Amino acid sequence: MRRVIYALVSVAVVIVAISLMQLHMSHGSMVNNSNALSALLSSVPRPTVCIVGSLSSPYVASIAKGLGMVNAPFTVESELPGNASCNMIVIEDDLLSLNSSYYRREVINYLGRGVSIEVVGPPNAGNALLNLIGGFIGERATVVIGEPGPPNKTVISRLPSDVTAVMIIMMPSKNASRFVTGWDIFEGLPLNNLTYAVLRGWRDYNSMLTDMNNKLYVPASTLMLGVPRIEFQSSATSTTVFIEGFAFVGYVGWYSSSTYDWFGELAGEQWAMVKFYYAYQQSPGPYWWFLNLIQHEVEGFPTSDPSLGFVPCYADEGVNAYSNIYPGQVFWGAAPTGSSSSQQTISYTLSAGPSGVYVQVSETVTQGTIGWGYSGNPSLGQDLWTWNFNNPEIGYTYVVIPSDIFMLDPSKPGGYPPLYETINFTSTFGNFLGCFNSPSPITVTVDVFTNQVTVISSST
Repeated sequence: MRRVIYALVSVAVVIVAISLMQLHMSHGSMVNNSNALSALLSSVPRPTVCIVGSLSSPYVASIAKGLGMVNAPFTVESELPGNASCNMIVIEDDLLSLNSSYYRREVINYLGRGVSIEVVGPPNAGNALLNLIGGFIGERATVVIGEPGPPNKTVISRLPSDVTAVMIIMMPSKNASRFVTGWDIFEGLPLNNLTYAVLRGWRDYNSMLTDMNNKLYVPASTLMLGVPRIEFQSSATSTTVFIEGFAFVGYVGWYSSSTYDWFGELAGEQWAMVKFYYAYQQSPGPYWWFLNLIQHEVEGFPTSDPSLGFVPCYADEGVNAYSNIYPGQVFWGAAPTGSSSSQQTISYTLSAGPSGVYVQVSETVTQGTIGWGYSGNPSLGQDLWTWNFNNPEIGYTYVVIPSDIFMLDPSKPGGYPPLYETINFTSTFGNFLGCFNSPSPITVTVDVFTNQVTVISSST
């Protein structure tokens, strides 16, 4: 097996004077045995890996088997999930030619958020990736990936045809128009070595963070179960969530939608996820309480055209539990309520009926402040949060996490599980001309049972 690392060729407009990933040549066979793989995870956290492909593929099966040997959490998806909470995305190369515009958009989205992307599979994993996002790499990376070209020292965006795994990392940095970039390239990698490529890439990613002296990122807690992901300082908010007495049901998301300026450049993007919990009380009762823990993220992006970039102006989350149609779905409470024009710290506790059943959320805004207004109509089972962002910055992700609780009362129609509800997300972005640019709404309708959540419909 050859693991070939191509020289990092700096481009003239490099802005970030910082060490890039230092990669080393390795030789010999590194088969997927638990000792060799566990050694790669020594002193680094286990990654959460999203594999895009099918378990019927020998490449996906090999990676899944190896990750299972070292207890690294992973999922296998048939298509690239929009804004999933993963440390790494691993994609079968032949999928990149399918619906290429969608894959290009989502791969760039992950790279822009600091998530590493690895493409695996013969005969041409490297060029499958470069064909998809080579232009983006050339415009936004601090290095050029490819082979030496003619004597004028140009670099051709092309890799040898026997590259069977390639990983790329692009790390955002404040006030820089390009991403600090590094990659691993593996040639002639045997089938049983693919997990080695994934975990070696993860280790190199962590080494890259160390080489950068932790200037661009901070460890932060996450709402997702499993290994915490790395959040970069491009996040303008930090949050903590504590849940007591509720049982976790499941989640939906991430969903995303984007908006573009009049020159066709990405102006803003929103991401949405909802986690569901329930609590049960037999006497008095029986009653069921269902908690919606809503996470909505918005980010405005810099542009190279005269629009000069965008920032988030507003974000809205609405819940409709159709209590006028199903009166057994009783609105119980929501948080935060009321209104505020400007806050740097937002904290709340929302309790259900039984003693000791509650959720606590605390959020600190590190760039600007956030205001909000809440309106609810309990008789209809509806509530709505509208957030405004004061002095926001381009390229920073702002996160809001409202919650509400509905009680199911079996003495009334519709009072048995599941809870039927629709959750809607909208946002608005603007620039020096005002707030006028909105991505398409994100809407998801679900049945929430006590042991699972079923998506009835969704749109973005």
